Amino acid sequence: MSEEINFDQLGSFSEKYNLEREIIQRVKIISQLTIMREEARLTQSELAQETGLTQAQISKIEKGKTNPNLETLLKLANFYHKELKLV
Repeated sequence: MSEEINFDQLGSFSEKYNLEREIIQRVKIISQLTIMREEARLTQSELAQETGLTQAQISKIEKGKTNPNLETLLKLANFYHKELKLV
């Protein structure tokens, strides 16, 4: 027997876990990664070859279908000669 979800409670859940802020941060990271690749005039396949990632990984990140882990972010940051900062 499953319980019904009380959607009235989701507002407080969202506030408690800062979901809106997290979503905004994810969108910013995705857009920055995509912009850097496009400014470097690289295809996803070319970036994959340069970083040791797969084209599928890059595509999923740029589409927001997966979160890049720290290792992936470091590979991309190193390739672009960027520094990762937590703020």
